[in-house]
Amino acid sequence: GVFDWLYLGYYNNKLNDEFYFKNGQREGIQKSYHENGKLRVEENYKNGKMISRKVYDESGKLINWFCSLSWTMRFKNDSFF
Repeated sequence: GVFDWLYLGYYNNKLNDEFYFKNGQREGIQKSYHENGKLRVEENYKNGKMISRKVYDESGKLINWFCSLSWTMRFKNDSFF
């Protein structure tokens, strides 16, 4: 059968990825981290399909955002492009 599980990936003894699976597909919030421990990417999945994604720089500043339920907005140097 298919299991629900959590994948924790480590790089240089630091948490690098957190992926959740339900019925063999990604589900809920998925996170990846920069080497300094700050959040790098946060993705939200429903039924195995990505519905949103946020990307952060190494200081923790949001630099890119996507939501399949509405529209795409991108940031660069505090302005839209």
